[in-house]
Amino acid sequence: MQTPQTGHFIKDFGLFTSSLVLAEVKDGRTVKYKNLARVWELIRDEAAFRKYVHNETDGFLKTVKF
Repeated sequence: MQTPQTGHFIKDFGLFTSSLVLAEVKDGRTVKYKNLARVWELIRDEAAFRKYVHNETDGFLKTVKF
């Protein structure tokens, strides 16, 4: 988020801090994304963090059209 090459993510994904974002990219364009906002809330509970990221990633991938 803090370099010229990645600074666009702040605007593209509406970010205000370091974040974990899942994105579907087609032909170099982001067609949809999901900000996993709860990662900071769960960062100190490894099991809950892993479960959250796994479930959100699994759900997101089910919506991606390959």
